[in-house]
Amino acid sequence: MKMKILIATTLLCLYPVLSTAQSSQLDLPPDTVVAIIDGVHVKLSDVTAFALTLDAKRLFSLNQQLYSVRERALTTLIGERLLAHAAKDAGMTVEDYVEALPAETVDERDVELMVAGALKRNAAIDRDKLRELAREHLGGQKREDARRRHIEELKLEHKKAGRPIVMNLQPPRVNIPVAATDPTKGNGPIEILEFSDFECPYCQKAQSMIREMLAKYEGSVRLVWKDFPLPNHEYAIPAAAAARCAQEQGKFWEYHDVLFAHQQALSSTDLRRHAQTVGLDVSIFDRCLSAGKHQDALAAVLDGTESHLIEATPTFLVNGRVVQGAVPLHELGAIIEQELGN
Repeated sequence: MKMKILIATTLLCLYPVLSTAQSSQLDLPPDTVVAIIDGVHVKLSDVTAFALTLDAKRLFSLNQQLYSVRERALTTLIGERLLAHAAKDAGMTVEDYVEALPAETVDERDVELMVAGALKRNAAIDRDKLRELAREHLGGQKREDARRRHIEELKLEHKKAGRPIVMNLQPPRVNIPVAATDPTKGNGPIEILEFSDFECPYCQKAQSMIREMLAKYEGSVRLVWKDFPLPNHEYAIPAAAAARCAQEQGKFWEYHDVLFAHQQALSSTDLRRHAQTVGLDVSIFDRCLSAGKHQDALAAVLDGTESHLIEATPTFLVNGRVVQGAVPLHELGAIIEQELGN
């Protein structure tokens, strides 16, 4: 704990020096002239716009990394300042104040699990020494958990006192339009675009989280389905086309659920059987599918704007903020809560 406080204090002391050294690189205004060619001024905004045409995905990734570094630093800085004020009010040093926070007791069963794992890797290690190290490590985790909880409590106290902590650091956002034909579910101020593939196992895994999210934030979120059939999936485009044929009969989401529930059954015969399962007019469905009505549009998805920014499935855009992978609800929920707060 002493080392953490020392590091935080040192960073705060060095901040003016570091910011002076870095500001010329990271905080230039968009209208900064970065080159003059034959008397024509080239602004930073011109360079950024051109870079988007060259490698939009990499530029966004770099902006996302920069935001993540700054967001972590800002969160840490706010926490340190809250603890410093609380310690001062209590007439204590920050170190003593943090050490006095109630922390959970280390469970000896967790100690033994760590010891057993270490002994599997190296049976020659002294068991008693391992227990001591395991208790110290787990105890440190418990104290850190107590510290984080207390910072959240201090934030809540500020909010109740009419002095909420305001974070205006804005994350990079991707602006991808929603088409009139994109299937949607729910309604609310938070728009979540889901780029997905019916043959993608991670997309299937994400479905339970999405159902929980829609239930928890009912009235707050609007989910928009975006087809993103990956080229390495044999049945991705046919399945997506079948779902669009089901959409024509007003049953996209019912068909969507059946496709994910039977992800290993996506052949043409399976797709027809699924149509019967959800109560579609199969003859109309067959004509739609055999005519290849949606095939070209789906095949062109990977050549569109989205392909320059979306790297994998599933990918979610929460009001334009990129979240990749089948993340747990608490991770996506944290961003939803931030957006609702804004």
